[in-house]
Formats: sequence, structure tokens, C-alpha cells
Amino acid sequence: MLQSRLAGYALIALGIGVAAVSLLGPLALGLIDWRIAENTETQLVGQDIVGLVLVAPVAIAAGVLWLRQHRLAPPLALGPALFSLYTSMSYVLSPDYHRYAGTMRMRIHCSWL
Repeated sequence: MLQSRLAGYALIALGIGVAAVSLLGPLALGLIDWRIAENTETQLVGQDIVGLVLVAPVAIAAGVLWLRQHRLAPPLALGPALFSLYTSMSYVLSPDYHRYAGTMRMRIHCSWL
């Protein structure tokens, strides 16, 4: 029972995390500035769109179904899990380490700094 609840909450957290990364990237807020080529950034923006529109809602729905112990939850959770694996690998392997200074920088605007 505890493992089932943990899996459901983890899927909900996965959905929220995918949506947060999509919104923080160049798609919406632009707080994450990737040091990559322009065509590669287009691919990452496409991943952000798919993550925000499709993957995040499916992950949250799978998490809710998992908490309700519905038998459709495990196969539904497979898609967001595989997408997250692919996306995290592309975030690690896409940057051109030799051409651009740094792999990722995060600009944080705070008035008190």
C-alpha cells in the first residue's frame, strides 16, 4: 500500500517537474539558457511543448489513477517515464561542450542581490 501511494505521488511530482522545466526553458520564461546550437535548441523547445501539453497531464493523471489503484495506471505511466528518460539524456548529450562556454546557465533576477 505504501509503495503504491509512493508511486502515485512520484508520478504527480514527475508531471509537475516536466511542466516546470518546460515553462522555465526557452519556450516560456527563458530562465534556462542552453549553450547549444540553434537547431538543437529548436529540438529542445519541441520537447518542452510535448512535455507541457502531453506528458505532464498524462503523468499527473497516471499518478491519480495509481493512488486510486486503477489497473490502467502502470501502462499509462510508462509513456511519461520513457519521455523523461529521453529528455534527460538529451539535456546531457545535446550541449556542445567544445564550442560554447558552459553547458547551462540559469539567470535569476533578484532585487535583493
